[in-house]
Amino acid sequence: MSNLHTLTPEEHKELSEWLVGKKIVLNHRTRRDLSDVVNMALLFKSVVGKMVNMKHYTSHGQLAKKVLNWETFSLNVLRKTNLILMRPALELLASGNMNAICSLLFHLMRIERNGIQLGSRRASPSRAKSQPEPSSDASTQSQETPVHSKHVKTHAQNSTQTMNDAPLPLPLPLPAPDENLNDMLQTPTQSKMDLQAESDHAQLAHQLRVTTEKYEEQLRINEKKEMYIVSLSQKIQYLERTIIEKEKRINQLLDQLSKLSVRIISMQTSIVDEPPPDKSNI
Repeated sequence: MSNLHTLTPEEHKELSEWLVGKKIVLNHRTRRDLSDVVNMALLFKSVVGKMVNMKHYTSHGQLAKKVLNWETFSLNVLRKTNLILMRPALELLASGNMNAICSLLFHLMRIERNGIQLGSRRASPSRAKSQPEPSSDASTQSQETPVHSKHVKTHAQNSTQTMNDAPLPLPLPLPAPDENLNDMLQTPTQSKMDLQAESDHAQLAHQLRVTTEKYEEQLRINEKKEMYIVSLSQKIQYLERTIIEKEKRINQLLDQLSKLSVRIISMQTSIVDEPPPDKSNI
């Protein structure tokens, strides 16, 4: 089951306006082009820049190789943009599913407009809005509170005077801007381990893809060699048949020549044995 977000009609309308600005028309050809991770990576590179390394991706026509490319792209890029896609979602993207492509393009549009959301590291606007505001009922109730006695007022004034006379506490030193920024951006050990594991997995997938390409190239070379050997064997068989036919023809000619020689010899013998003509008769 895919974990891609299904767009609402309002989100579809917003995405369509964004695509018009990008001069992108979603049709059958565009779906086929964007099912190749190379074209989608180029769109992400135009938004997130150095986060996308195009050397990791090559175009493929087979679905299995497309899925491997999408897995590498998901580990190297999408996870860093706070989007984690499972295997079924990657298969939908590799097959050119329109809903999957629209969902990923909508995610890219939000990155371009709002930046990369870091999840818990950045305060959510909804949480800020959800803080309770002081109600008007409380202010009204405070206004309706009866006046305290003079003793209470005097005690409050004395307490205020004591607080004013006390020395003010020194403000705590603020951390340097760089230290504060480093604390905000500091990644936990578990996150570093996860990123390292993802990087190792991406490198392993890349090495596996390179090894597969070399293996396929070697298979093509061996196939060409086998075809060449088959062609040579066919030529040899043809030459052998030709030689046999020539030998048969030569034997036939030799037989005819021997018969002709015998006839010539017999004719010569008959001519020699024939008596000369009688002169008296002449």
